[in-house]
Amino acid sequence: MIGRLKPFFLILFLILIVLCLKENSGHINNSSSITGITIINETITKKESVPKISMIYYYNPNCPFCRAVNPYIEYLKNFFDVEFCNIKNVSNCSRDALIYMALIMNKTGGFGVPTLVIKKKNVVFQGFDSIVLGLEKYIEKEYNYTIEIFVGEKYYKPSQCYLCHIDRKIKPPSKFSCSNCCHFAKK
Repeated sequence: MIGRLKPFFLILFLILIVLCLKENSGHINNSSSITGITIINETITKKESVPKISMIYYYNPNCPFCRAVNPYIEYLKNFFDVEFCNIKNVSNCSRDALIYMALIMNKTGGFGVPTLVIKKKNVVFQGFDSIVLGLEKYIEKEYNYTIEIFVGEKYYKPSQCYLCHIDRKIKPPSKFSCSNCCHFAKK
């Protein structure tokens, strides 16, 4: 009798394995994958680890482009080592910041703000567009990391936020921890 039950239990065991695999494959198929984000059963998890990046941000408090990009730089401080250098008061700037400033001036013949330098890589982003659009592309390419902001139930790139505000002809984002921004407003 036990010999006759072995095939039955074997078939039952195989059916259970197939059902488990089918359940798991359905679970995976129901997940959506966004760059760097996996949404599974509405639980959002980051897959990437934050790279160690040191930056120097040069600004002038009177510069409107600096004021527009400042919230983005403040947001970056949550992930990267960001040093601020107010060019109106360079006595508060670090030695590294002053050296990079001299190198940029020597290389380009001038110096403008806003400017962001990725130390060790010696990469310079000058101007609002370069910082807002170029920095995240560079970090994605060089470090395989996506800078993202969680708003509502979705992740956005900072450039998407800035471009959305520009398209809607509204002021640039004042912070990147929105609770009631254009993503929740009626279009």
